[in-house]
Amino acid sequence: MNGYFFDLNKGKLRVTAPDDTVTTFDLTKAGESKLATYVGEHRKGFNSSRVGVSSSLDFPEEYGAPEGFEFSSYLDRALAQVPAEV
Repeated sequence: MNGYFFDLNKGKLRVTAPDDTVTTFDLTKAGESKLATYVGEHRKGFNSSRVGVSSSLDFPEEYGAPEGFEFSSYLDRALAQVPAEV
């Protein structure tokens, strides 16, 4: 994929960057903060690239996420923490 790709694997959120670098995030508040930092550090990349998501995010419990995990809520909380661009 020519962009960022989000999926779940073994109970962790994985983000694959355009250069195929994979970064994982716990499905916790600390993971949300780490994702916010990651998005802030890669802001230009996210602004100029496509973002794809795996169907694993539609069925998170099958991929190790805790019961009731909702990717959209997790992502919303993480994005709310991204610092404003300076």
